[in-house]
Amino acid sequence: MKRETSHKAYSSLRKGLITGVLCGGGVVLLLCMILAFFMTKNDLGEGVVSAASIAVLSLGAFVCGFTAARINSTRGLIVGVISGLIIFTVLTVVGIIVCGFSLSAIVFVRLAAVLAASVFGGIAGVNVKRKPKIKI
Repeated sequence: MKRETSHKAYSSLRKGLITGVLCGGGVVLLLCMILAFFMTKNDLGEGVVSAASIAVLSLGAFVCGFTAARINSTRGLIVGVISGLIIFTVLTVVGIIVCGFSLSAIVFVRLAAVLAASVFGGIAGVNVKRKPKIKI
C-alpha cells in the first residue's frame, strides 16, 4: 500500500477544513435566519434565545466537522477539533465585531458545545460508509 505524501495529505486536510467551515457557516446562517423569524413572531425570553443560539452553533459545528472529516476521510477526531476551533473563532470574531466584546462564562460553554459537536461530526464523517462508485 502506498502512503500519501505529506503535500497531498495537507492539501486534502486544507480542502476539507475550508469546505467544512463554509458548510457549517452556511448552516449557522440559515438556522439563525429561522431563529430570527421565530423571534419576530413570538416573544422569547433571553434564556431561550441563548440556549437556541448555542444549539444553532452546535449544529453548524457538527456539519462543519462532518463535512471536513468526510472529505479528508481519515483522522476524524483531529479534523473535528481543528474545524470546531476554526468555526468557533470565526463566529466569535464576527460576534465581537457586530455586538462588542464581553467575556463571560457563556463563551466557554459555547466553546465546549462547539468542540463536542464538531468532534462528534468528525468521528461520524469518517465512519459513514461511502457508496461504491459505478464505472461505466
